[in-house]
Amino acid sequence: MSDILERVRASLPQVSGEVALGGLEQDVEVIRDKQGVPHIYAKNHGDLFMAQGFVMAQDRLWQMELIRRSTNGTLSEVFGESTLGSDVFYRNLGFNRLAEKVPAQAGGRNSEDHIAMLDAYNAGINEYISLNLERLPIGFQLLQFKPENFTTRDALLSVLAVAFGLTDTNFYKLLRLDLIEKLGHKAARSLYPVDGTPSYAGQTEYDYLAHHEGTAGSNNWVVSGRKSVSGKPLLANDPHLMVTIPGLWYQNHLSAPDLSVAGFSLPGLPGVIIGHNEHIGWGCTNSCADVQDLYIERINPENPAQYRYGERWVDFEVLKETIEVKGGDPLEKEYLWSKHGPILESLFIGGLGGISYLPIARKYGIAYKSIENELDVSELFAAILLLNKARNWNDFKEAVKHWTIASQNIVYADVDGNIGYYMSGKVPIRKRGEGVVPVPGWTDEYEWAGFIPFDEMPQSFNPGAEFIVTANNRVVAPDYPYLISHHYVDPSRAERITELLQETPKLGVEDFKRNQQDVFSRRAKDICEYLVKVTPANEQQREAIEILKNWDHQLRAESSAALIYQVWTRKFLEVLLHDRLGHTLYVQFMIAGQDILHLLKHPSAWPSSEESELSTKFRESMLRDSLQLAVDEITAKHGNDLGSWRWGSEHHITFRHPLSALHPDLKMLNRGPFELPGDNFTVNALWRMSLDSFRCVGGASFRMILDFNDLGKSVAIAPPGQSGHPMSEHYSDRIDPWVKGEYHQMLFARGDVEREKKTTLVLRCK
Repeated sequence: MSDILERVRASLPQVSGEVALGGLEQDVEVIRDKQGVPHIYAKNHGDLFMAQGFVMAQDRLWQMELIRRSTNGTLSEVFGESTLGSDVFYRNLGFNRLAEKVPAQAGGRNSEDHIAMLDAYNAGINEYISLNLERLPIGFQLLQFKPENFTTRDALLSVLAVAFGLTDTNFYKLLRLDLIEKLGHKAARSLYPVDGTPSYAGQTEYDYLAHHEGTAGSNNWVVSGRKSVSGKPLLANDPHLMVTIPGLWYQNHLSAPDLSVAGFSLPGLPGVIIGHNEHIGWGCTNSCADVQDLYIERINPENPAQYRYGERWVDFEVLKETIEVKGGDPLEKEYLWSKHGPILESLFIGGLGGISYLPIARKYGIAYKSIENELDVSELFAAILLLNKARNWNDFKEAVKHWTIASQNIVYADVDGNIGYYMSGKVPIRKRGEGVVPVPGWTDEYEWAGFIPFDEMPQSFNPGAEFIVTANNRVVAPDYPYLISHHYVDPSRAERITELLQETPKLGVEDFKRNQQDVFSRRAKDICEYLVKVTPANEQQREAIEILKNWDHQLRAESSAALIYQVWTRKFLEVLLHDRLGHTLYVQFMIAGQDILHLLKHPSAWPSSEESELSTKFRESMLRDSLQLAVDEITAKHGNDLGSWRWGSEHHITFRHPLSALHPDLKMLNRGPFELPGDNFTVNALWRMSLDSFRCVGGASFRMILDFNDLGKSVAIAPPGQSGHPMSEHYSDRIDPWVKGEYHQMLFARGDVEREKKTTLVLRCK
């Protein structure tokens, strides 16, 4: 153990004094404040982005290495057989090949600003590697390898990882098909509200199943000066993503002539993704745009190497991959590609219900088509640079036009008092159907016919309501002429934020802080209307129902009602659906975000073969039985005193380091558990990835509030800390403030930075 600690300590970066870097044109100053946030001051843009790459590598090189290896499908080279499932999955998607193709497209454009930015950023990372080969972060030392230089390809792998993680609609399309094949069309439709537009799967037409996704997403909102105490806009953003150690985001401030921007970057990508400059600010939530499709490919029964398209059989493209495995033999794989994309072999489930990668075993092939294969994804770097430089609404729109993948709802404000919103991303126009289940691949009727024109994407500028809210909800009216998605998140978070903004005539930063911490559940209030009407079977059930009757529907960590509500609703779904669906399909259904409120409202629509079950009486019986299961489970864990039960005792989070699974001693890299309030339907949203516990894995990856009365007074918090080095004081110093709902100032003016500086590092040009 002492040897491990010593090696970790030795890998801490130099943050004071001087370091000479090859490739710099002029010296660069890096001031780290008391939060560990670097403020980088350069005399030209090339040096600025090179310094950003160097500084980010100082704090997050190991994390950057894992990101590129994960998407590239090369984790097993260093981890061995334990990561083979991930490598097989990502090689199937073909991101490693796409990342090879795009740099060739960009090869003749090295004079363009965003390509020059990327080149400089990578040069900074590589300078750090070359200067620190003998004192690399602990992950490299434990696994005994050294990183290769970073290239444009690696940055593209990071972009593809983000885009894929934010566009997972194909999971729901396969789930719908599985439900239809398991239950039949009518029973499958009964699990979700039905919309009347026909779609297509195999050789039978089905109505599509409208879907409310139940996982957490992100919040952003902006109010005009007419609704703020200061008379200037306020903007809030808290992206809900997996909570990891080190964190997903890296806070930094970049300053050079004609460019000063502060906010949050993603390790492996240059510039600031979300934040503000001297003129504008912006915040993002996932739009849930459906930019993927699944195509059913008819396989030639006489030659499985062919599939049908039009009137002929076409040869699959066969792509051979060799996956190197540390300590074992290489795995040789062949993947089939149709004109639509790779034939999927599995779906990533993430270990929920004991399933990591769900095999797709069918008599036909399922081809995966995605937006990434239709565009030059390097355009996203142009979007980032243009956003960082933007001075007004028109500049902002020009930047958003280049944000072609990982579609986002982006809210906007500027120092002149304007507020706005624009949805980014290329969204396909389908010739036929709406892609809610897999569609025929043997005809051109279901191909994409272009993209929604940029000028017709959802947008707003200085609306009469004086505020704009997005929370992964549907943002377009029913008469909007194009399909964005059928996979929006439940609207209760957006509705609650709107309610909070309307309650207070004039809002300030403190109001925004309270709103981001809000744990009132509109959904729990609606569901409890059904729960509290159940006739109890015994005294313990009566007491549990009485606690729910007196509940204010705030999911506080100390709330006994919140725990009863959560366990009861989980048990109800298990009793109702687990045996009917079978374990695997039940797991998929729970991931999809079941609409329990719909099931409670419409018991006659439950999938059942017995008419006697289709009644409110049967609903009452199911609720009573599941309440007893819930009470028994909680009692076994927390005792007979219902009043002492606490939501936080079950609802907690541990920040887990990727290396902690390698050896028991490495669990020292983890932090937690920490009790938390809320759930995935509260504004302060958190979610889990287990059917057996309420352990959280995701939530607000950062919280940010921009104050356009004085941008230097803006505040933020991003757990767990700035540094990826376990011996750094900034490895986990932001967890406790994040749990408590505290913030720190986003320093921006040079004078404020100087007053709060902790260290100064000068990067000298050689």
